[in-house]
Parts: sequence; structure tokens; C-alpha cells
Amino acid sequence: MQSNAPKCGVKRAARHLTLNAVSNSIRTPTRPEFITHRDFTPIKTVPHDALTQLARQPRQAAE
Repeated sequence: MQSNAPKCGVKRAARHLTLNAVSNSIRTPTRPEFITHRDFTPIKTVPHDALTQLARQPRQAAE
């Protein structure tokens, strides 16, 4: 099913995420920074319940 965003009042944005081994990182970027970021910092592992811990933290209302 497809719909027109202006008609249904929904804003849409496309996002993509590409994960590669650090050994397979891009050496010479060919796309502009606003299309593809150039930060190839390795992903850090977190505990298996990290999202649960984050969700349980007290939150402060936005000002």
C-alpha cells in the first residue's frame, strides 16, 4: 500500500545504515559528506540489556 505524504499529513525521511568490518572501510570516499558520513569508528559492544537499562532511567522533561 502506498500513500501520498502531503495528503495524510505524515512527514517521511529515508535513512540507511551500512555495517562493514573495519578492515573493509572505505579508503577514498566518492560521495559527499551529507550523503555518506566518513566516520569509520568501530561499533562498541554493550551489555545485552543496555536498552532496558536506558529505558528504566529517570527522564527529565524538555524545557
